[in-house]
Amino acid sequence: MDYSGIVRTGPLIAVTSPWFSTSPTVPQPPKRYRTLWQVYFTEHWPTVVKENPGSSKSDLFKKLSENWKKLDKSLLEKYQKISDESRKKYLEEKEIYSASLTSADKLAIAQHKASVKRVKDKTKSAHKKELRALGMPKRPASAYILFSVDYVKKHHEQGFFPAKVASKISAAWAQLSEEEKSKWNEIAAAEKIKYKENLEEWRNKMIAEGNLVLLETKAKAKSKTKSE
Repeated sequence: MDYSGIVRTGPLIAVTSPWFSTSPTVPQPPKRYRTLWQVYFTEHWPTVVKENPGSSKSDLFKKLSENWKKLDKSLLEKYQKISDESRKKYLEEKEIYSASLTSADKLAIAQHKASVKRVKDKTKSAHKKELRALGMPKRPASAYILFSVDYVKKHHEQGFFPAKVASKISAAWAQLSEEEKSKWNEIAAAEKIKYKENLEEWRNKMIAEGNLVLLETKAKAKSKTKSE
């Protein structure tokens, strides 16, 4: 594609914009394309809200998900086509946008992203601490992590330290037979089941105590991370 003669048109975003907080002003990036689910959601959300007055957002989302599973193949193909066209347009616009950026623009964007990430990480960390303080169960360890902890405990007396033993753990794990690994996989599977039970019990307790907002905030953050 020939980018010669590109004119920087369109609205410029001031330095106080939520997009970019450093000088110079930067052209606004193209809006991301809609996924298959987003196309479906946009079309069906108003109807679900209208047909279920007074329902909570979680119940409405559940209803949408149930309807999604029952969608006719022709409708899915229709939504997929809309999503594909949206993606194609977005990629074309993104390519032109990227080619039009100056070095100063790229620096401003990089600085802004770094700033946003710091704020996001700080907020996420604070929220996680709040949930932990309320007794949220810790996620279960994988088979490899369980093996690693056991390995460090056994070899610590020989002068090994966690920060320096990573390669040794990896090598030791690779040398295990499938039967030996299955032992750790079984322990990890049992821990996962126990975690899910404890998490469900904790969630019910939070709802009973009126802390539903905290759970919804956690769910939104998780959903946003996945979409990014």
